[in-house]
Amino acid sequence: MNKNKIILLISSTHNQDNFRVFHREFKALEKEGFSVVYITQEAYRGEQSMHPNIHLFKKIDNKYFRILVSQFYILQLILQFKKVHVLHLHTPELIPLGVGFKIFGKKIVYEAHDNLPEQIKTKDWIPFLLKPFLSILSSMYEKIADYFFDRIIIVEPTNALRFKENKTVIIRNFPMDIEFGSMNISNYKKRSNNLVYIGQIFRKRGILDYVKALEFIPQSYNVKLHLAGNISTQKLRKELIELKGWGRVHYYGYVNREKALQIYSISKIGLLVLDDNKKYQQSDPVKLFEYMAAGIPFIMSNFTVWNKLLHKTKVARTCAYNSPKELADNIIYLLDNKEQAAEMAANARMLYEEHYSWELQERLFLNVYKNLLV
Repeated sequence: MNKNKIILLISSTHNQDNFRVFHREFKALEKEGFSVVYITQEAYRGEQSMHPNIHLFKKIDNKYFRILVSQFYILQLILQFKKVHVLHLHTPELIPLGVGFKIFGKKIVYEAHDNLPEQIKTKDWIPFLLKPFLSILSSMYEKIADYFFDRIIIVEPTNALRFKENKTVIIRNFPMDIEFGSMNISNYKKRSNNLVYIGQIFRKRGILDYVKALEFIPQSYNVKLHLAGNISTQKLRKELIELKGWGRVHYYGYVNREKALQIYSISKIGLLVLDDNKKYQQSDPVKLFEYMAAGIPFIMSNFTVWNKLLHKTKVARTCAYNSPKELADNIIYLLDNKEQAAEMAANARMLYEEHYSWELQERLFLNVYKNLLV
């Protein structure tokens, strides 16, 4: 019986409230009757577990120290369980730990959330001259998981070629109907002129463009940017606050899912204009799918992979990165053309319902475990 099968979802970086790990995967396995445990790091010192089967270890602030020490914390938690059937690893630094348990006969699933070699090239804290070498090294490193582990789960289809086809399963990061199914999109035309971006706030994710664009939009439009998420550095925070457009930003900081959904429900235009690098060009951003699920037209980067996701359905306008005036012109266009924007909102919701609901992906995810534990 499933309840006798113990599955450990393990991360050294994700919050316990992470939507992919906890709300999608943990809850899907729990609903299916598996005994599932989620092990991860505290988001802040002294954080309390929000579920009896979530085990938190001490937050480690230094990223280099974390890579080494988190392994020992996680190992201590794993050894509390007498009989573990599957270890599902969510961060690359846990690959050596997985190899150790694989040697002792455990089933190991490795989930590649990102294209690690390309992600390394975008990290500002890595010296520029080291990036090519570390990118190649990381690709070789992930081959260890490809060789030893039982299954590889990837989020973005463009990553599939990096792993063996017979081990690899694509589980997309689509929104859940249980969240967005009841969202009222019939009031779209009545909403205030609110822009929205919710997520991690980095320079390369277009945040400076979003705030600078507000300077080019006349005050008569009464536009407000609703911004939520953690700003990556104090330097970036200071830079944003000093921009003229910041006075038209409602910044929430980090918000939970309930608040995020509430913000989406009052928003008219979503923003997702990213740096034109290979990692982002090949990405499969959940933000796009959330805008569709919320029935919000959006302005996005003109990436080939993203355009294919839209199935030639008119739900978005495109804009170049580092072009705040062009972004402002696109925003004004949608606000001026209310009927067209409302039609795009309806198209976005229809596209979500027909192609991009998590419920379709959940079956694929559960099949991974059903086949693994036969």
